[in-house]
Amino acid sequence: MQVSFSRFDSVNANMQGEYEFEGRKVKPAVLTLPNGSQKWLPAAEVRGEGVFVELDPERLVAWEKSDIVQRRAEQLLKAFTRPWRHRVPGVRFYLLHSLSHLLLTAVSLECGYAASAIRERIYCGQAEVDGPNMAGDDRQRRDARRSRRRGRRIPHHLREAWDLGRLCSNDPVCAAHDPSSEASDRRTEGAACHGCLYIAECSCERFNRFLDRALVVPTIGNDPALAFFRERP
Repeated sequence: MQVSFSRFDSVNANMQGEYEFEGRKVKPAVLTLPNGSQKWLPAAEVRGEGVFVELDPERLVAWEKSDIVQRRAEQLLKAFTRPWRHRVPGVRFYLLHSLSHLLLTAVSLECGYAASAIRERIYCGQAEVDGPNMAGDDRQRRDARRSRRRGRRIPHHLREAWDLGRLCSNDPVCAAHDPSSEASDRRTEGAACHGCLYIAECSCERFNRFLDRALVVPTIGNDPALAFFRERP
C-alpha cells in the first residue's frame, strides 16, 4: 500500500528495510490528511492542443477492399488463435496506428519536445449501417502555439514520416516479418519493431501493438500496392 510519495528524490530503505528521514532534506508527502478521514493520491492533468489528421474516406474504402490488402488482413488475423480473433482491431486500425507512430516521431524531431511528451489518439470506426465511419488520428502537445505551427506543416511532416517508414535498420527482417508464422514472437505486428515504429508506451494507446508500416509506405520485399501512400506525399 502506498502511504506517501516524493516528487524529485527518493529515500532508499536501509539494511533492515526501514526508511530513515531524520537528518535528510527529502521529506515524503503523506497521502492521509491529519484527521485520518480523507485520503488523496498524486495525479497529473495534461492540457494542450493537438493536430488532427483525417484520411480521405473514399480512397480509404477502396484501399481496404483491394485484394492485396485483404490478403494482408487475413495474414494478420491468422496470427491470432480463434478465441482472440474478435479482439483484432482490423486493417484500418493497423494503418492509422502505424501512420500515427510515424508522424509522432517525425514531429518530435522538430517540435522541441521529446517523443514521450506527445500522445496519440486514434479515431477508427468501420463503416456500418448506423455506426460511425472514422479514420483519423490526433497528436496532443502541451503548447497550443506550437501545435498550431505544426498543424500548418502537416504536408512536410507527412513526407518526413513517409521517409522514416520506408526503411528500418532491421530490414529486410522487419519488412518480411510474418506474424502468423509459428516462429514469430510478435503476433500482433506486421512490419514493425524497435527500429522503426515502436515509441514510448506512455505515448501509445495500444502498448506498441497492432502496427504494420507496410500498410502505410512501400517496404522492402512487399508489393508497393499494399501501401496506402504508394508515393511520397
